[in-house]
Amino acid sequence: MKYSSNSVLHAKAKAFVEKYKSLSNQSLSLDEYNANYLKKYLKKTEYNTYLACQLLDGLDIKKFENVIDIGGGIGFNAAFFQFIGFENVIYFDVDPISTKDAKQINTALGITQIDYYSDGYEGLIKFDLSNSLVCSRDVIEHIYDLPSFFEITKPAKLNRHNTAAVYNSYFRSSEFKAIHHRAENEGQITKTKKQRDSKASYLALRTEIIQNLLKDKIPEDLRLAAVRTRGLTKLDIEKYLDSGVLPKHHTITLHSNTCDPITGNWAERTLPFKDYKLLAGNTQLSFKLLRYNTFNGNILKKMTLGFLNLLLIRTKSQRLCPSFTIQY
Repeated sequence: MKYSSNSVLHAKAKAFVEKYKSLSNQSLSLDEYNANYLKKYLKKTEYNTYLACQLLDGLDIKKFENVIDIGGGIGFNAAFFQFIGFENVIYFDVDPISTKDAKQINTALGITQIDYYSDGYEGLIKFDLSNSLVCSRDVIEHIYDLPSFFEITKPAKLNRHNTAAVYNSYFRSSEFKAIHHRAENEGQITKTKKQRDSKASYLALRTEIIQNLLKDKIPEDLRLAAVRTRGLTKLDIEKYLDSGVLPKHHTITLHSNTCDPITGNWAERTLPFKDYKLLAGNTQLSFKLLRYNTFNGNILKKMTLGFLNLLLIRTKSQRLCPSFTIQY
């Protein structure tokens, strides 16, 4: 399995993999969440590099003034973009701890020509995006207000956003629904969390918000309001309590999904392509289905996933793919 059909990019990707694996010998002082994330990236550096290459598939990077990595996390994609030749790489992440750790990791790699911003995608309004490539990986499924995201990012020369949160996946549908259920009803869905994320269940958090806003609410009405406002932040909960009207498309696109009412972070939100198109409004989207990881694992696993890749090419089924990229 090649990193890219472009021979030059493939060669650079191979060199990047070797460079990135040198981090296993580095002593880094990282937040626990980011340290665990780095271990995952080191375990599957080849496939993570393949996914980074797919964000650039068919592109001449010289035609872009810069590349902007939204929700950059530990800085893997930003490091890769700088390594392969982008002159101007801009990293965005709303979490200041992740921003600090990304800079530390990439400095250890000797990759220092990256501009870091601890900001959400809303910060892009300060930039001229007309000659920019804006991209992300495993971010779009967490963004609270997708219509706003599409509106702010669409002035870019090109957008590419990859996600593994596949709606109604043949292989992971029950896994995603279990994640949604735990986040909504139990809380603390992973052993390690970002410090900014809530530990309590989202239902409990909404109930508390509504209780504080409407102290005379009787228990049954309180429970009903908490259930109806699933997937809303505190501000939108307040608007609903004032008007009795839910946000546009909220119920249609909710499915089993839920979000943190404090931060607006969705718990691995899964949406069919038609819902992405609905939320994008007049922004025209296209979708690319990506292949399974045949870089890692034993020979039997590689053969099985290779067969699935052939089946995916033939059927072009969203439910069969391991991840997909949204382009506009």
